[in-house]
Formats: sequence, C-alpha cells, structure tokens
Amino acid sequence: GGAVSTAFLGHRETPFLTRANANAEAKTRIGRAAAQLISDGETLIVNAGSTTFAFAASLGPRRDLTIVTNNVAMLTALPAEVVQRVYLLGGEYNMTLGSTVGSVGFNSSTISVDTTVLGVSGLTSTDGLSATLLEEASMFARMITSGRRTIVVADASKFGFNAFAQIAPLSAIDILVTDASPPASLCQAL
Repeated sequence: GGAVSTAFLGHRETPFLTRANANAEAKTRIGRAAAQLISDGETLIVNAGSTTFAFAASLGPRRDLTIVTNNVAMLTALPAEVVQRVYLLGGEYNMTLGSTVGSVGFNSSTISVDTTVLGVSGLTSTDGLSATLLEEASMFARMITSGRRTIVVADASKFGFNAFAQIAPLSAIDILVTDASPPASLCQAL
C-alpha cells in the first residue's frame, strides 16, 4: 500500500563505488584522522568498506605495517613503502562489496593484532554496530576480538541506522572517528 525509500532498509548491499562516492569528502577526512592514530610497525586488521579504503589511502606516512584485510580493493590503495606484509582473508568474493566474506581462512584465535580498524553500516545507542550481511557481521566481530584496540570509522550517515546484522555492542569500540558529533543519545551511550 505504498512506497518506501530503500535508504531506510536494513538489508541492502550497495556497490562499492556507490558507497565510495557517497560522503566522499567526509570519508577522506575520517581516513586521514584515523591514519594519524596508527604508529609505524603496527599490525592491523582492516575490514572492507569505503571509509576503510579512505583510511588505507591515508597511510602514506606510516612504515612497516602488517595488514590483514578482506578488502580486495584496498590492495591498490596501499603504497608499497607502507606495508611490510599484507594478508588477504579468504572467503566468498562478493562482487558488489569488492571483498571476501565468510570464515574461510580466518579464525580469530589464530590472529592477534595491535589495532582493528572497522567500517560499519550502522551505529546505534541501543544495538551498537551493525552490517548489511550476516556473514560480514560475524567476520567483523572476530576482527574486533583479534585486536587489542578497535577504531571504528563511520560518517554521520551511519548514526541511528541499524542494519540487518549486529556486529557488537558499543563497548567493543575504543575510538570512534567520524565527521560530526553523534546525536546526544549515541554520545551518552559511547
């Protein structure tokens, strides 16, 4: 009995280039700010996403990083002098997302890193972090448990949006890097 904007649907796969172009300036600023939090020689897990892609592209001044990722597109954004090693997580390659999804080749008990850098589909005060795919959410949750600290990179459009699959509560976040102050309820929860 009516039309509903797909912008409010909790389960939607948006092509990587579409996501990369949405709020591109904000994502670039977020990526730069998050890259400032990384030290030379760190080990990182970085998930797939347009904001984490901007983060990877901003790592130019860093050296000797070891990066674990499911983001195939990120490999082209990383300057060779930045990385010591890159490990690509296995799984099903999702053409729309430009990444691998699934548990093939990844068990959080076998990987321990300094920092997990995570892009998310949604961030709410009550439900925490969320993703559009169930397979992504479980993979991202394992990424969080593999890191000693977790940095979430998310532009303001993610605030108050609860995507299909829950990743983790807000207590899993150590640092949130964003382009605007979150709404009061989210600030209080954080």
